[in-house]
Amino acid sequence: MGTIEELLQSRPSENRLETVKLRAAVERLCHGSEAERADAIRVLLSLGARGSSLLVAALETLPLPSATQALEGLARTQPAGLASCLADLLGAQNPELRLLAVRWADRLDDEQAKPLLKRALADAHPELRRRALTYVGWRRSLWAQTDVLVLCRDPDPEVEWAALETLAVLNPAVAREMVQTRLPRLDPIKLRRAVFLLERKDLP
Repeated sequence: MGTIEELLQSRPSENRLETVKLRAAVERLCHGSEAERADAIRVLLSLGARGSSLLVAALETLPLPSATQALEGLARTQPAGLASCLADLLGAQNPELRLLAVRWADRLDDEQAKPLLKRALADAHPELRRRALTYVGWRRSLWAQTDVLVLCRDPDPEVEWAALETLAVLNPAVAREMVQTRLPRLDPIKLRRAVFLLERKDLP
């Protein structure tokens, strides 16, 4: 995806009014108040593919509420491009925006979500890894077993435990074995969670 200025220049419009609207909307989106950004998002979405491409290019620079509004609009108007948009957002420096991308990835079918969740499982931020593990467990995504096994030894204790709980869904026998080996070093809270996991009746 090109920068906003590159997109404006690479897809010129013969409609001068549309070009003026696009530039004004981009200016409000990048430099306006929250209300002005919200209005700019509505305008860009109303201008079809060209407006949407500019909105996608700006996503990584937006505050979280505006990025959420933009994604909601893009999901309605450009659903086929949502997965690609989320992939771009997973490259954002702001971990809150990457987390937003992971939450939206869970709305996709497993084939579309797989590359996004796989990236999130390897993200540098522990909360993204933990959240991706939760979604993988909900989906019972068997493709993720190798990634989950790696995270069962994650240096972050919450990620490690989330991985064990996810593995209990994907491969209960291996998960129980791994939990049992950890019992001697668990704190009281983790020990209660371990006992609950080992006694779960809904797993094979």
